[in-house]
Amino acid sequence: MMPAKESSTADLSGDLSLDAIEGGDGASKSEIHDALADERRREILSVLVEGALPAHTTDIAQAVAAREAGTSVEAVTTEHVATVNRLLYHHQLPKLADVGLVEYDAERGVVEDVADGVERIVE
Repeated sequence: MMPAKESSTADLSGDLSLDAIEGGDGASKSEIHDALADERRREILSVLVEGALPAHTTDIAQAVAAREAGTSVEAVTTEHVATVNRLLYHHQLPKLADVGLVEYDAERGVVEDVADGVERIVE
């Protein structure tokens, strides 16, 4: 886990509490809350916590698409994976990186690490 820079305390969606994580890069509580308010971003974090790091966006997209479709990674459609991958690469992962929840190398399309405490949010 990468070291965090700022502690946050707030409530999000009832049982999802920001006091369990520490965002970095000077992100405000509001920015972290906004990043975690999106269901797909929480699913991405869950995939990252459960899998091996570093992780390539294609692998993350396959896992997220399969969960969204309620199927296996092998059974998810190529089109769904491609759509999720585009959104991960251009929007979702940069947003998570901007608030310090993930360490993302967009040039390589790889998530290197997640912030300390994220695993408690996505359990």
